[in-house]
Amino acid sequence: MKRKILALPLLGLTLITLGSCSFLNGGSKTTTQTEQSSSSTSVSNTTTTPTTSQASTTTSQNSSSSTNTNTSTSTSTATTTSTRTTTTTTTTTSIPTTTTSSTTRTSTSTSTSTTTTSTTTKTSTSTSTSTNTSTPEDNHGINITEVAGYGEAAYAKFVAQSGQQYNAYYKKSTDSNYTQIDSELVRVNGDSGRVDVLGLSSGTYTIKIEKKNATSTYTISSSFNVMKQDRSGYAHHNYTSGVGAYKDDGTLKDNAVVVYVTESNKNTVTAKIGSNTYTGLSNILQHATNESYPVNIRIIGTVGAATWNKIDYNKNKTYNSQNLMPISVVKGINNEQLPTSSKNIDESTIIDGGYNTLDESTYSKLNGLTNKIIYSSGEYDSYYNMLDISGAKNVTVEGVGVDACINQWGFTWKSSNSIEVKNLTFNDYPEDACSFEGSGKDYDLTTISAFTSTNYWVHNNTFNIGSNPWDVCPEQDKHEGDGATDLKRCAFVTFSYNEYYKTHKTGLVGGGDNQMTSSITFHHNYYNQCQARLPFARQANIHMYNNYYYKSSGNNMQIYAGAYAFIENCYFSDINKTFIISNEYFKTPAEGTVKSGVTYYRKDDSTYTPVSLTIGTQFDKDSKIDGVVYYEKRTPAIKSVNNLFSNCNNLSNVSNVSRTQTVTNGNAFGSTFDTNSSIFYYNSANQKSKVSVMHETSEIPTLIPSLAGAGKLKGYIDDSNSSQGSTEPVSPTTYSTVLNETFTVSKSATKTDSIPTSSGLYYHIADQESSASLDADSTNYVNVSNNVLNIHDESTETTTWGYYVLSNTYASGITKYTVKFTPIKQSGSWSPIIFSGTSTNVMLRSDSDKYWGYSTDGTNTTTMLSSAYTANAEYTIILIVDYDNNTVKLSINGTESTVSGVTPYEVKYIKFMTAKSDNKRSFTVSNIKIETSN
Repeated sequence: MKRKILALPLLGLTLITLGSCSFLNGGSKTTTQTEQSSSSTSVSNTTTTPTTSQASTTTSQNSSSSTNTNTSTSTSTATTTSTRTTTTTTTTTSIPTTTTSSTTRTSTSTSTSTTTTSTTTKTSTSTSTSTNTSTPEDNHGINITEVAGYGEAAYAKFVAQSGQQYNAYYKKSTDSNYTQIDSELVRVNGDSGRVDVLGLSSGTYTIKIEKKNATSTYTISSSFNVMKQDRSGYAHHNYTSGVGAYKDDGTLKDNAVVVYVTESNKNTVTAKIGSNTYTGLSNILQHATNESYPVNIRIIGTVGAATWNKIDYNKNKTYNSQNLMPISVVKGINNEQLPTSSKNIDESTIIDGGYNTLDESTYSKLNGLTNKIIYSSGEYDSYYNMLDISGAKNVTVEGVGVDACINQWGFTWKSSNSIEVKNLTFNDYPEDACSFEGSGKDYDLTTISAFTSTNYWVHNNTFNIGSNPWDVCPEQDKHEGDGATDLKRCAFVTFSYNEYYKTHKTGLVGGGDNQMTSSITFHHNYYNQCQARLPFARQANIHMYNNYYYKSSGNNMQIYAGAYAFIENCYFSDINKTFIISNEYFKTPAEGTVKSGVTYYRKDDSTYTPVSLTIGTQFDKDSKIDGVVYYEKRTPAIKSVNNLFSNCNNLSNVSNVSRTQTVTNGNAFGSTFDTNSSIFYYNSANQKSKVSVMHETSEIPTLIPSLAGAGKLKGYIDDSNSSQGSTEPVSPTTYSTVLNETFTVSKSATKTDSIPTSSGLYYHIADQESSASLDADSTNYVNVSNNVLNIHDESTETTTWGYYVLSNTYASGITKYTVKFTPIKQSGSWSPIIFSGTSTNVMLRSDSDKYWGYSTDGTNTTTMLSSAYTANAEYTIILIVDYDNNTVKLSINGTESTVSGVTPYEVKYIKFMTAKSDNKRSFTVSNIKIETSN
């Protein structure tokens, strides 16, 4: 069955209206209620409450039917063992009751019980009857207005009344009894209520909302479908234990401890993990290290932290010659110079010394955060409002509903395993929003199996820009936080369905050139007007697909120090510095013994010279053999498959290839990892990435903004016939090369006074193409020498036309024409490369501001690049004539545009043109390539 992404508006679903119903009066009657299909709603009033159990749900389809009157009887027996610790604070005002609760729950449900805190055997019989004869006024003020299931969860909105108590229950279509939803998930604000149901396996469910008063209980129910979340990527690769506190089917793991955290209880909430009880969010997470007791932290609303008062360095800003702020400028809020006698200045010293104070005017202090200033080697660094968690295992931190927020603080997960962070908005973090640091020495982390900090899944979050009001770094580069999502020394990580909005230091993979990080996936993320680091990567093997990169203002993606990024079906729009690649990196130490297939170097002054070493020779701990240090060369690279670039620059170092082609790189974890099924989720039979869904690249700009970010939990797998998405990963077009002219044989072109028709190389010199040839051979000519085609122009009287007439032309399938050319000088309006047909021409053309684009008439220019071209820089021009899809596309260094007003045509020859101008416009062509696909 096809598996696709279902993109439904989370808050814009069809309104569920209530049919007319009649109500029974309260009394000692058998429970009566109506169960209907997914399109129906039922209402009843009763004096008994539904049976509550903790039974695990299983995948099923709803087989119930709907009639005007429906009577049913059911009997069930279940044994439930549960341990539940609850702390509740209730505040009652003139508006509906508001309950702030903190709950720790450990539960197991079985048919029998051996060890219990309380053991209860329940037998219930229920008969339900409903007749659709009531009016809306009979509903006693309870009405469901929205209900929807999404990725392993659901929500319902309902009309509420002041002072009323509401309970909620859910039941899978195959279950006999309802399970009560934790009271913390039923929230009322004024006359509206919302209930969220978390931890559901896929299938069809019914949700029931109950209003209680002194004499009767009124209920209303409606059905919904729940879908699976998308678990594609490295975090779940060959890992079936479930990342975080949930199993792979979406339900909580056995013995899971559930903790509800709000702003009011963040320091007082309690949780029992194993035999110990811990108080406060920070303390609970710092002790979530028992693998047998998974911990699920559920954030309700905004949980904030006090932050440091701002210090304005602009008053006395002084920078040295390296544009760094000297330490003498770093002073406290009362203008005191910070002490330099110790390496770390802790929080109490900062406050007690009068250097700064915490601002608690908006959010109270969150206990357990790390606040310190580090002094090292003559400069300061800061580390503010970070919740450091070491050794955590099987932890999920998730937001409830659409408004859960982490404000002015962030997480650092150290030496942890199986961590999930989802459905949260991160605001104003002074350091990192959510970072991961593994353990181990980098020279030991040269194989994927060597990593001990693994399996992190960060999805459906929104990362807004950070804020550091007291940045003490010399670079002064932390004013907007130090990183949204940073990684180092860890492996098997997936970032999916996240939105990064105007973030500065967006993501770091590897904190230094020697730091090793492995097996990272970024998919379905929305990088919305970010500044830099999308990501900045070193040493890692990375897969990126179906991401949308939109209007990055700085260095969009930086691939350094042996990193290898495989990027497929991503869309890049309006980006000035799309890819920054550091071409060479010499890594030391060279670990272990001398290996075959590796070139080693020794360094003499600043020059690296390749040397031959005996295979198997042992390096010492300083990477030396006989006192000499040796290095391995690690070349970073990007493999680009099926990506689209709109108005983008810095694409010349990127290899645009087919799915199975190899790109030269020096990655430590496999130079061909993306086609190696032993270390990558690769389907070798189909030659595709093995993921749940791979969207067509052209869909990305429309699709991703609706899927990525907190409150948009729609990145799930739908087994129905959804119209969006693609069942299997998109296969790139496979081409066969029919011409690859590299100009290796020197020769002169044939001079002509008319447009030639026979195949070959020709040239024509005149003030107009139709004019007779003028005698300008000494200054204007076309020839082949030094492996390039020279189109030479030294005359201000005439123009040089060159013609590469094709021996074969193509009028079906898809044909790709590639021309690599280098302008010698920079000029204004000009059409140097023209793909000519009988009556149609598509031209590479610059406008008066020297911006490249295309033209079909030689006058009007559709600009494609966002900056002026430069002289002596090579440009790759590709024309794709696609008869199958009736399109003609032109790309310039990877930035592609569909040529408007032109249908597929037969290219007869490629024409080259200089100009009749004082600004002479010679250029060279290094390659003409033609590829076809039928």
